[in-house]
Amino acid sequence: MAKTNADRQRAHRRRLACGKIVLRVEVDDVAVTEALIAAGLLSQEEAEDRGIC
Repeated sequence: MAKTNADRQRAHRRRLACGKIVLRVEVDDVAVTEALIAAGLLSQEEAEDRGIC
């Protein structure tokens, strides 16, 4: 769904009012997966499941 500039600006102002920001973060998916498994937050089976939703 295409958003107009006005829609994007309203969303930006809403986020600012709530104290939120948008961050673009580049991560190593293997390192994150390994860290989640080590922390017990992700099982090996879940990590291997690359299915769509």
